[in-house]
Amino acid sequence: MASATSRDPTAVHRTLSSLPSFVAATTLPPSQTHLLLSLASVVKDQARKIKRRLLANLAVPLPALDGASPLPELPVLAFPPVDLGDTGLSSLSPSGRLLALTRSIKEPASTKPRRFVEILAGSAILEAVEVTDHHGDFCADTFGALSWAPDERSLVYVAEKKAPEEGPDKFLHRPDWGEGFTKKGFPVLVVINLDAPVKEAATVLDNIPVAASEYGIKACHNRSSAIYKARPDGTSLENLTPTFDHARSPRLTPDGSRLAFLSNLAPGPHGSTAKLAVHDIASGSTDILVPVVSAPADPDAFPGLYTIPPPPINCWVESKEGLFFIVGSIWRSREVILAICMRTGEVTNQTPANDDSTASWNLLCATKDGYIVATRSSPTEPPKVMLGKTQLRDGISWSVIADSVDGLKSSKVAELLDTIESQIVQFPDRATDAELILVAPKNPEGRMPLIVWPHGGPHTTLTGAFSPWVSGLAALGYSILLVNYTGSLGFGEDSVRKLLGNIGTMDVDDVQTATKLILARGDIDPDRVGILGGSHGGFLAAHMIGQFPTLYKAAVLRNPVINIGTMAAVTDIPD
Repeated sequence: MASATSRDPTAVHRTLSSLPSFVAATTLPPSQTHLLLSLASVVKDQARKIKRRLLANLAVPLPALDGASPLPELPVLAFPPVDLGDTGLSSLSPSGRLLALTRSIKEPASTKPRRFVEILAGSAILEAVEVTDHHGDFCADTFGALSWAPDERSLVYVAEKKAPEEGPDKFLHRPDWGEGFTKKGFPVLVVINLDAPVKEAATVLDNIPVAASEYGIKACHNRSSAIYKARPDGTSLENLTPTFDHARSPRLTPDGSRLAFLSNLAPGPHGSTAKLAVHDIASGSTDILVPVVSAPADPDAFPGLYTIPPPPINCWVESKEGLFFIVGSIWRSREVILAICMRTGEVTNQTPANDDSTASWNLLCATKDGYIVATRSSPTEPPKVMLGKTQLRDGISWSVIADSVDGLKSSKVAELLDTIESQIVQFPDRATDAELILVAPKNPEGRMPLIVWPHGGPHTTLTGAFSPWVSGLAALGYSILLVNYTGSLGFGEDSVRKLLGNIGTMDVDDVQTATKLILARGDIDPDRVGILGGSHGGFLAAHMIGQFPTLYKAAVLRNPVINIGTMAAVTDIPD
């Protein structure tokens, strides 16, 4: 086995960064014997230097399970993945018979793409509605949606409003949404009516008023936003959340009687603790089901909701105990899966209690009859797709149904990751509001170099989820210290608020305390300490090398926030 210092950094990075990331899952109604699952992944094409999206179909046998004992090893039938190519969003109809796709095709003879909405059934294309002249690009990220009507005769999606191509309005300046949405146009709803002639099937609803501000909400949950109800033609618009300054991620219960949504304080810090609210469609009343948690009573107590990314569309489980909302959330330095009782608001952590202390889970989808599909990863374990049969309050049993490491690369990946280890390290006397993750070689060749890595934000979190950068550096012999300083998400709202007004002092002190804590262990070379950070992490890295130049011998600052004077007038995140 090669030593850490003799490994080729480029080869290490190529090996680990070429592993796929599982990003979404869709299930068909299970048969008596199998659960049919479509699994979407993103993989880096090293030769073409692009990211490609793949879709694989799995047939998972469903043995009789009581949830009390671990699931057996399941002989999953996996079909070869296909490249999604020019497809965008996809949505399975309620019955599972129809599949809707958005597709953008770039033709050699044209500088502009042609856009289609396709309806597939079995091996046939039932409809292909061209919408090129109706709107701009499809929205496929934070603002994106593609949803069927219950009767499967129409569907709705979000696209950019078509910009004027002639007349004086063609030259008007239109601000984009910034914050990851540069050059993105104004979003509008589009309805496809499958009963209408193909050329008349698409209707653009551009009569819905919006707020004047065009700041995005991708990473800033302190923007004003609301949830509306309207008729399919865009009329009878009704704000369902008038008493909330910020409302997002609406999810209808399976029977359509209630609407669950998340809300953060606006204005306020760009990231904060969310509350879960429930709106009754018939009565119009809205109740807070899970309130904001100010401070967890102890490190094992529920710290509040931090839903990054937002909950999947399929997020409901029905059982004899009632209806449960399944959601992924940050819990200190980990991502976990929570089940929330819609009757009582009780929150149950579905992550196994005996799990690796640094492992993180990412929810992909849930089924009404109690199956949960998620990924599990850690610095020493690339993502695996897990199928869980939950008994909710009584816990959950998991089984691996797909692995990001295939047979061709398993030995190379194992050779690298078997040489490193990870652990959560506590700040002295800081049990509930800050934490560290240390990833390091198992058997170092002498004292190790240290890379200190504070996150950006500042109100975000570094979790134990697999990162080819972190694991790759550790495999090359570096010790990596991930710093979740005061103000990080996952530790209660008081911790978030504590940083306000103290940026540049409290977070700097935390990073310096963390570095000294690890140096005191004695296995770090004090002459080889560096710091790496992006955005607010770059801001902190600049502070560290400026205030402690004899300690930090090297620094990498990625898009650092270090020129506030010039940013203040032009940034889309003036907060």
